[in-house]
Amino acid sequence: MANDHEMNVAKLTVRLALLATWALVVGTTFWLAGRTSSYLPKFDDWPAMVPVLTGHQPITVQWLWHPHVDHRIVLPRLAYLASFYLTGGDFRAGQFLSVCLLGLTALLGMELARRWRGSRSLADAFFPLILLHWGQSQIFLLGTVLNFTIAIALNYCALFLILRAGNQFNRKCAVLLFGCLTGMALSGTVGLLMAIPYLFWLGGVGCVHIRQSRKSGWLYLGITGLLGIVVICPFIGLPLAPESQNVTVGTNSSLFLFLNNLAIIAAMSLGWLAKSHFLLSLTIVIALSSATTGCLAFVWRTRPEERYRSSTLMVFMSGVVMVLASIGYGRAYPTDEHLWATTRYAAVSVALLVAGFLGSFLLNRSRVIIQSMLCVLAGVVFLGNALEAKGYPYALQPLLHVRTHEDALIRSVLSGNSLEQAAADFFVHQNGYTPKMGAEWLTMLRDQRLGLFGMSESEKAHFVNWWEPDAEAPLLMRLRDADRFLGDGWSVQGNPDGRWTSDSRAMIRFQVDPSGSYLLSVRMLPFVVPGKLDHQRVALALNGFVLTTLVLDRWDWQSHMVSLPAARLRTHNTFELLLPDAIAPKAIGYNGDPEPHGVLVQSVDVEQVPRSPDQK
Repeated sequence: MANDHEMNVAKLTVRLALLATWALVVGTTFWLAGRTSSYLPKFDDWPAMVPVLTGHQPITVQWLWHPHVDHRIVLPRLAYLASFYLTGGDFRAGQFLSVCLLGLTALLGMELARRWRGSRSLADAFFPLILLHWGQSQIFLLGTVLNFTIAIALNYCALFLILRAGNQFNRKCAVLLFGCLTGMALSGTVGLLMAIPYLFWLGGVGCVHIRQSRKSGWLYLGITGLLGIVVICPFIGLPLAPESQNVTVGTNSSLFLFLNNLAIIAAMSLGWLAKSHFLLSLTIVIALSSATTGCLAFVWRTRPEERYRSSTLMVFMSGVVMVLASIGYGRAYPTDEHLWATTRYAAVSVALLVAGFLGSFLLNRSRVIIQSMLCVLAGVVFLGNALEAKGYPYALQPLLHVRTHEDALIRSVLSGNSLEQAAADFFVHQNGYTPKMGAEWLTMLRDQRLGLFGMSESEKAHFVNWWEPDAEAPLLMRLRDADRFLGDGWSVQGNPDGRWTSDSRAMIRFQVDPSGSYLLSVRMLPFVVPGKLDHQRVALALNGFVLTTLVLDRWDWQSHMVSLPAARLRTHNTFELLLPDAIAPKAIGYNGDPEPHGVLVQSVDVEQVPRSPDQK
């Protein structure tokens, strides 16, 4: 009895540990997705979804079927629309749906492992840790990347379905498999390629069954034929030519480019570990995949009772390899950093690690060791990405990049700038979309009062407010909280010492009691380059009135103080830096930065001058 009690306690402990790990991983990934703005679409979401969400593009079969670059994304478009409306118009809906899909897939993986093994194991935490690691950050920060996550989740569902059934695979399983593969085919080219090997596998099952039962066999073959039509149709008229821009000078071998890109994408499954220790990571992925393939082939040949499972895992791996090869071919330009930064590709190569974990169940020995090692590896990968490992800035940095530019656009619009002006500053960071296109999309949102145009006054105050000077603390420009007090003309946050002006005019909003007397001081460092740019002229203006003009000619921190005339003060005030000499470092050959620089502002302070006793 005591032993039974101890066993029950141990089982409960393992179960609670797995659920806690899953909840922690899913919860923190929701946090990551939620840190982007709910008021604005993301990158490809603008052209793909905004016209439809605002009613300017009707929801038709033609729109659903129309290619998006080299994908027909019927199911992702419908899923994005549904999630957007169900969340009350939250532009992060696609990102949240991606987290949900992979979180549910991880649960299914843990349940499959339990059924296959006969008990739970702490090693099963491998599934949430690897499927949701932040090295795949793009699938948690972009809505339209649902064409990856839906296809990948359905691919896992198809695999888990067959592995659970084993030799008991029947007509009901075949119909469910047909549903999974149809969804994959309608989710984009990634899903299409992964569905093709299953098509041949299902046809093989039909040929086997037709010898035993004509009715059952012909049903399988009929499903296979129908599925073949579903898979072939999206390819018709689909542009699949490789991208060839930005080819590195001096590299002539297309085969070398293909293999180089394929190696990066395969290793990318390990996120920061792959970037920091590329050869080791690539070796791990290749060795694990090779060992898994050899093991599956051996099992298929020697153990007829496991042929369904072993052949399915080989089909699963071959589909993943097809996708990796197509991405390596399609991404024909060998810009390594660009490839590393395209983190959604990691979500595909992660499947090779999952195949290794599941393939170990077919071993009679060593499977506990293999699964434990893979779980530890997944934990290291997840934690490393979450902690922003040095050398791999593609987890939290993209989040900061996206959010900073989103907030800047919101502030620009709420400050009263024209949509054309706001779009000109924002859409240069959005896959090269032109300001004209951006202004049209913003107009669509404004007409329907969606996103930032439907914000409440309290929500607006979070982005646009007036700084109330504190006698003990100046406004530190390096702090993110300073953003809501800034108008146009400032660079995005990122410099540890302050913030650069990025135009010929930069504005700060502040509020004071207009009946008082005040001094304003600003500490700044001018952008000067001896022999190329000898000085910066800086005019300090209050509510449009120029107080003084400075000529700064030393690359050094300098503090300047001006009196704020009572006649020009209001309750809500604007302080501006006017910079006629601001210029982009790239324009004078200093570096490649195309953004205009005037001065780097460290802090601004407004101090009230005490009244003398004889003043009333």
